[in-house]
Amino acid sequence: MAAAMLGLGVMATAASAGQAQEQTSAPDALANARQARSAAERRLAELTAELDRLSAEVDARFAGAAELAADLEHARGQMRRSAIAAFVGGGSEHAGIDLLAGEDLAEVSRRHTFASSRTSDWAAAADRFAELKEANDPELVALTERRELLNSRVAEARDALFQAGAHEADAERAVVAEAEARAARREAERQAAAEAARATTAPRAASGAQRSAPTTAVVASPASTSPPRGRTEVVPLTEPSAPLPEIPPGGPSEEQWAALRRCESGGNYRIVSSSGRYRGAYQFNQQTWESVGGRGDPAAALPAEQDARAKLLYLRRGARSWPHCGSALR
Repeated sequence: MAAAMLGLGVMATAASAGQAQEQTSAPDALANARQARSAAERRLAELTAELDRLSAEVDARFAGAAELAADLEHARGQMRRSAIAAFVGGGSEHAGIDLLAGEDLAEVSRRHTFASSRTSDWAAAADRFAELKEANDPELVALTERRELLNSRVAEARDALFQAGAHEADAERAVVAEAEARAARREAERQAAAEAARATTAPRAASGAQRSAPTTAVVASPASTSPPRGRTEVVPLTEPSAPLPEIPPGGPSEEQWAALRRCESGGNYRIVSSSGRYRGAYQFNQQTWESVGGRGDPAAALPAEQDARAKLLYLRRGARSWPHCGSALR
């Protein structure tokens, strides 16, 4: 009954947490997930330190304690496993009723023999543990019991940290997806507005074209999304090359971003590496620049655009995007 009530309580808590998460914005959920992961890290560090202190105390106070403690912990674990096995495989408590009910005699006998064997295993394990307890210092026994409990708690804390890290990764992906969805909506609105403007001005342009026939035809070469190979000069843009992503609050401070720029490029938004491959304040290569929505030459982009796309890259990949200078963001 208590286990059922506990299960219902856990399910209710999980449902409440799920409803709260649905009502929480993606940036808030990410902040909460990061706090939970930090708390899990602290908890694991505290328990590990406590376990190390206790192990050192056992080793310092009792000669040969390591082997004795291992024997005690093994005997206690064997006793626990035998008790569980005896409980699970215990069979029916009413052998006579089983027989009168018409059950197969061999099956009833096998079940009760198995249960007796399990009970015998548990009794032997319990006797072994009792002998070890009586043969050793009670204080050592208490310390080993405490250490076994701490070992279990450390294992639980590791599991909790793993879960917290997974939740943080999910929250980070949700933030990026939300920012990309907002950028896509803004781009669709911009294109719709541009289409409407073209539809309004097209009749006037057609009327003017009829009055003055062209004397020569000019064929424009297709625009390239990548800077020409080997080009070192930069022609700054006057507007973003593409809609800017919306970056949620939080993350590294502006001072940390400035430190990263100084390390990568000396803070120069127009700089180009000697090979021509890495460009701008954050030394984007073309593939990475386009992966965060940029177009054209990264070094030609507005400083605000370079900043925004660098922050989006950090949200997706973290500081490892800048192997040599990324430590400035930690």
